[in-house]
Amino acid sequence: AKAVAKSTTLMYLCLNKTAMDHVGAKEMAAALKSNTSVVFFCAFENEFGDSGAEAFATAIKSNATLVKLNLMYNEIGVAGAIAFADAIQSNSALEYFFLAGNSVGDSGAKAFADAITSNATLKNLKLQENKISDVGGKTFVHALKVNSTLTTLDFDGNFMCAATVAKIDALVTRNASRPADAAEEVKAERLCRAGKLRNW
Repeated sequence: AKAVAKSTTLMYLCLNKTAMDHVGAKEMAAALKSNTSVVFFCAFENEFGDSGAEAFATAIKSNATLVKLNLMYNEIGVAGAIAFADAIQSNSALEYFFLAGNSVGDSGAKAFADAITSNATLKNLKLQENKISDVGGKTFVHALKVNSTLTTLDFDGNFMCAATVAKIDALVTRNASRPADAAEEVKAERLCRAGKLRNW
């Protein structure tokens, strides 16, 4: 972890299936918090749960270089999901976030839905197999009416009705079909309103 914190050349770091517990997760999260070179971090199928997730969430709040984060199958529940949702509201770098195979539930889904109404960077969010019902799915229907940057949202393996999934797919497809320059303009305007850009 100390080597990661000091590295200025490391760009891709994968620690999959290493039995990383919450202690190891906290150490790695602290390293990522100060690292300025890693753009892709992957640590799926470990054991760090909500405690480790909260540490990673704290890290991405201040990390301005991480673009892709894969934390699938890590026993992350509602508390971890809420921490991540809070973090992405202030993060303007992360574009791909993979959380499939956890247990964020409807409360975690709602937290993410609320977060994407103010996040203008995230493009791809994977929440397959997360015990999300139609209640959680419908919160994304409302959020995507505001969000214009999320172009991939995966819910396979949850418990949502076909009508809700179809509405989400239609809104995500709308975002994906936006011209690049229009999407960038919307992103810049929303960042400006959040106080992250000036002179817009």
